[in-house]
Amino acid sequence: MKNNENAIPLSKQLNQWVGYLKVGHKIGLGYGLAIFVAILGTTTGFVIGDSYHKEALEREEASLNAYRLVNDLQNKALLIRLDWLELPIILDKPELVKKQKAAIKEHQTEFKRLWVKFKSKFNKTEEKEEEKQESIISENYSARLIYESYSQFPDLYLQQVEELIKNLNFNNIQPTKLETTRTQLTNFSNTEYSRKLEYFAKDLLSLSQEMYEEYEKAEAEFAVAQQLRLKIFFASAVLSVLIAILLATFTSRAISKPLQSVTDVAQKTTQEANFDLQAPVTTSDETGKLATSLNQLILRVKQLLIEKEQKSEELQKANEKLIMTQKQMVAQEKLASLGSLTAGIAHEIRNPLNFVNNFAQLSVELVQELSEEIAQQTTNINEDTAESITDILSLLSTNVSKIEHHGQRAEKIVGNMLLHARNGGHLWESSNLNQLLEETANLAYHGIRAKDSSFNVTFDTDYDENIGEIEVVIQDISRAFLNILGNACYAIQQKLKQQGNEFTPILNIRTRNLQDKVEIRIRDNGSGMTPEVRDRIFEHFFTTKPTGEGTGLGLSLTYDIIVQQHQGSLEVESEVDIYTEFIITLPKKNQ
Repeated sequence: MKNNENAIPLSKQLNQWVGYLKVGHKIGLGYGLAIFVAILGTTTGFVIGDSYHKEALEREEASLNAYRLVNDLQNKALLIRLDWLELPIILDKPELVKKQKAAIKEHQTEFKRLWVKFKSKFNKTEEKEEEKQESIISENYSARLIYESYSQFPDLYLQQVEELIKNLNFNNIQPTKLETTRTQLTNFSNTEYSRKLEYFAKDLLSLSQEMYEEYEKAEAEFAVAQQLRLKIFFASAVLSVLIAILLATFTSRAISKPLQSVTDVAQKTTQEANFDLQAPVTTSDETGKLATSLNQLILRVKQLLIEKEQKSEELQKANEKLIMTQKQMVAQEKLASLGSLTAGIAHEIRNPLNFVNNFAQLSVELVQELSEEIAQQTTNINEDTAESITDILSLLSTNVSKIEHHGQRAEKIVGNMLLHARNGGHLWESSNLNQLLEETANLAYHGIRAKDSSFNVTFDTDYDENIGEIEVVIQDISRAFLNILGNACYAIQQKLKQQGNEFTPILNIRTRNLQDKVEIRIRDNGSGMTPEVRDRIFEHFFTTKPTGEGTGLGLSLTYDIIVQQHQGSLEVESEVDIYTEFIITLPKKNQ
């Protein structure tokens, strides 16, 4: 079964074989086939036409023979009937009786032979050359009716005749018995068998007429067959010529089509610069070799173009990378300069701030001592004056406490500025993540407040105390958190400007302990992002802020710090005018 399924069709094998021929051989084969088909078709047409002609002739002859058989059988039946009708008349003439007796015997013998032959057409006992005659008689309804109605009659009638001849001595009839014999003969002629012979002859006469009509029909068919033979001959000749022309055309196309395909591919390749095209290789001749060579040439040119494009892309990427690196270096230099400047300013602020804090603390202590001293001298001071001094000391104590509180707050802010501005090495250190987020959130908030004093936001924090400390590069991870929190505050600020007091700014910060990892979620209810912006926020130099307010490096650097440096993950979810949430995961240990 597998061999049959895998067998190559004959037409495909023939096409493959023709494909291996050379062009010259194909031309010779095409013309040879055309001539061969013309001769074969004409000969075939002649043979087919002659076959029809022969068949019609055989049917005509069979019809004629059938007609003759039935007609002869009918004649013999009539002659036998007449012989027995004449015999009583000439009974007194011995010489005529003798001749009549011989005629009766001859007619009966011939009748019997013809009847046996007629019956054989239904018994299929004749030779093959008489089959058509048999079919003509046996298929005729009247003939079959005669055969079925009179199948036993001729034999019985002849037996009756034989018995009569035995009983009557025709050679020596006595004059005294002449009338008796004549009466017997007359009575025999009037018997049922004799009358049935007459009916039999009439039925045969009708059948003979039908056989003659069948003969005339066969004769007409023979004439039609003669015309048909000529028509088939001429039609086959014309058809053979047409097939020969088609074969010649097919051969020409088999040669020209592959050449045309190769030409079309070559022209398309040059006109459209499409080097994905390939010429179909359908033959193994000179045209197939030409198509193979053209395909190899196209592939080589395509390969060279691909190599050229790859080199161009590599150069372009290298150029873009160089430009990006230059911009990053400039940005980092600016950040470094800004960090140095911030550190210098922070140091300069810290010195007088230390004096403020120290003297504020000293003033608190002095106010306390003064209050105690005045309390001891209450007997020497006027009551109204003592009350006035107490009120002033109370107000002074409150003001000094406020100075001390805000001084300490300013000290904390300066400390955070120094933390983010320092340029120390990228050292991995253990850090309290919750505290780091808290400090960075305050720094981002006050950064916006420094530019917009009306800005305010509600912090909704949920820190997981089970996190403990994690290993990070504090400077870098703080910068990453600051970028995200700064953008969150910026988004809230923009929405607050649009909606005013109807909008309640909220910044959610969540941390969760995930065994060997921690999860940080920073969510704001600011302006949100479109899907197009969300898909590009981590690209270098992409920003939605107005010119001069953003470099487009903040979130790209944040992504590098979290994902590449700390081997964490950074995802973002957002809906326009509803929220933006950054989801950060960090390993607890340095990977």
